[in-house]
Amino acid sequence: MGQGIGIYEISEDKFEQLAKNPASFEESMTTDSAFFEGNFEGVLFILQKVVDNQYKEYISEVFYPNEHIGESIIDFFASLEGEYDDSLDFEDNAISYLPPKRVYFLNEILSEVNKQTFLSLYDAQELNDNGIYPEMWHNEETKHKAYNRLHIEEGFDSLRQLFNKAANNKTYLLHFLG
Repeated sequence: MGQGIGIYEISEDKFEQLAKNPASFEESMTTDSAFFEGNFEGVLFILQKVVDNQYKEYISEVFYPNEHIGESIIDFFASLEGEYDDSLDFEDNAISYLPPKRVYFLNEILSEVNKQTFLSLYDAQELNDNGIYPEMWHNEETKHKAYNRLHIEEGFDSLRQLFNKAANNKTYLLHFLG
């Protein structure tokens, strides 16, 4: 199994409930989702090539939001002020998310990307040369093999559909990297 991201759409009221107790997350709280198994870094690499220069600094947020609820490992270590003890119990319960206004903004950027232009920028050798996970990209176009242009297209379509739906619904998007 490879590296993947699950992105979940969640209503404002369910998000507020989750913000009080991030460990209470259950998939049943969400209204939609998309999973990106091994292709999201490739999708992101191509998006960074195709979006207007004014948006390049923001596009990574589609997979790596800047905001989170719960305590992240970074917060935990910062709070210790150099006094770390191996016996300390810590569970990273942080959930990265995009608020509705950010979802709307990023959806606007994604909707301006021409799909054919995006797909024309797929270059397996370039992805591999740049160390884009999983560094096994190839040009064999079959639906039964991952890490090709079809896999990138599937991820791009799923991303745009989910962002468009969440933007129209004015909902949050939760991100889980695994």
